[in-house]
This record gives sequence, C-alpha cells and structure tokens, in this order.
Amino acid sequence: MKSGVAALVIALARSAAAWDEERGVLLILTAGEETGCVGAKHVAKTQRLSMGGPMLVAEPTGLSLACGHKGVLWIRATAHGRSAHGSRPDLGQNAITALARAVTRLEDCGLPGTHPDMGDVTVNVGTFIGGTQINLVPDVAKAEIDVRFVPGIEPSALRDQIARIAGKAVAVEIMDTLPPVYTAPGGPLYSMLVSAVREVIGTVSVRQPLTYFTDASILSSSLRAPETLFFGPGDPDSAHVVDESCPIAEIEAAELVYERLLQAWRSAPQTGPLDDR
Repeated sequence: MKSGVAALVIALARSAAAWDEERGVLLILTAGEETGCVGAKHVAKTQRLSMGGPMLVAEPTGLSLACGHKGVLWIRATAHGRSAHGSRPDLGQNAITALARAVTRLEDCGLPGTHPDMGDVTVNVGTFIGGTQINLVPDVAKAEIDVRFVPGIEPSALRDQIARIAGKAVAVEIMDTLPPVYTAPGGPLYSMLVSAVREVIGTVSVRQPLTYFTDASILSSSLRAPETLFFGPGDPDSAHVVDESCPIAEIEAAELVYERLLQAWRSAPQTGPLDDR
C-alpha cells in the first residue's frame, strides 16, 4: 500500500502546478484499514469532505483494473459449558467440544450467496480460544469468524444463518461489518482510467473484483462516489508475506497512469470532484 501512496502523492504533486480552481482533487490517506477501517471511519466522521465525484483507490492490483471488492462480516461465536476436574469429565460440559462441532458444521455447510463477478460468500474461522489448563473441563470457548460477502447479501441474514448452523448451545454476535463495493464497468472514470493505462502500459488488464476489503467500504458511501475503481502497483497475493515488496517499475508506471488520469479529469466536462485515495 505504501507503493500506491507514493505513486499517488507524486502524481498529484506533478499535476498541481497546472491545476485550476474550478475542479478539485482530494487525496485521502488513512491508517488502520485492516482493523476495520478505523482511520477511514474517523475521517468520514470528523472531516468535511467534498462529495459527489468518482473515487480511485490505489490498492495493490498488479496494475490491473478492478471494479469492486467483497464486504466483510466479523462474527464472535461463544459456547458456555460447565467446569469440572479433568479426571471426571462426565461431571462437566465441555465448551470447546460444543464450539468445535459448531465451527466444523459451518466449514462443511458454508454460507449461501454468490455474485457473477465476485464469486461466492466465503467463511474462515480465524481464532479459536478455550480452556484454562489441561486438567479442567473448559466452561467457555470463543471463536472469531471472518465472512466475506457479496452485493445483495445482508449481514444480518448471514449472522442468523450462522446461528442456525451453530445451534442453541452457541451464542453468535456481530463484531463488525463493512459493505461490499461494486461499480459496473463503462462509466466516465472507467473510460479515463482505461485510456490512461493503455497510454502508459500498452495493454489493459481487468481483473475480478478483490476478495479483500478496503477503505472504500467507508469512503465510497460517505463521499457519495458514483464510481469507485481500484488500480495500483504490487501483487496482492504477496501481502503479509516475508520480504513483502513491490517492483519499482510498477510504482513508476502507476504514477504515470495516475498523472494521465488527472490530466484527463482536468479536461473532462465537470460532474464533481475526483476523490483519490
């Protein structure tokens, strides 16, 4: 993401000298995206931002264009049992066993919902905690579940489905949820971005919508962006790995694409501000 930030800042700095006051561009840099977009939520809540223009997110896409991403639903599932000594498990009720059965059923059953471009709703049990020591029957166990969902699916309906699968012995609550983002191809920003990519790189690659979420979950709606697109340097599959990196050539190419896009935006008929992140 630092690579996308660098490319955006340089492109905007190089374009600023030729900018006039009739049409603006807004650069938003936030922190805390992976902990529920806390930075974007703070910006949307505390700042007066220009609204109504399209938005470009410099997320790592390998210099491919993406038109959206899945939403996220974070669930906490809790099972309560009855403690007893490990030598007499018959006197207790094992919370770990109850919760393990529930999350296994969830993994086996999955959740309904699909999108022609984004694919299926996915489920991942990210954490599982229970028990205090080996010789005690655990009386509580908790799991945190990561659900990635698509447009047309309500988080509350997914929560209810998880509760039905888990059963009455398991309490299910929503920790956080962020909506999916999707823009149908062919809008003004899409056309300008395609032209800019073709001019700089030569070929245009359009990839499937992203499986992960971004700050666009918050900013796209709060800025009332009619289009939200994703294009940036770096391979998303290399994120969070040892020696995470981005080729310098991709950063330079992205900067040139952003610069061409800003030039096209300046000369295009006015419809509103362009909000770049």
